[in-house]
Amino acid sequence: MLWQHDGTILADLRWNMVSLPAKAALYFYPIHTGAIYGWPTKIIAVLILIGMSISGRALVVVAQTQGQIAYA
Repeated sequence: MLWQHDGTILADLRWNMVSLPAKAALYFYPIHTGAIYGWPTKIIAVLILIGMSISGRALVVVAQTQGQIAYA
């Protein structure tokens, strides 16, 4: 970690010193934006989005037909 004004080193944090949850959090954003693994990650993200949209709507339709929720 560097001090933003003059570049003084504040902390020397190595990858093997970081906990597993912290490593997972550090990987999340680049994978989410497609910066890691490029276009295959973006295609997988689109497929997941489409699948979640379809399954979410299907759950609403089933609940409505069974009278569990009101029609919106």
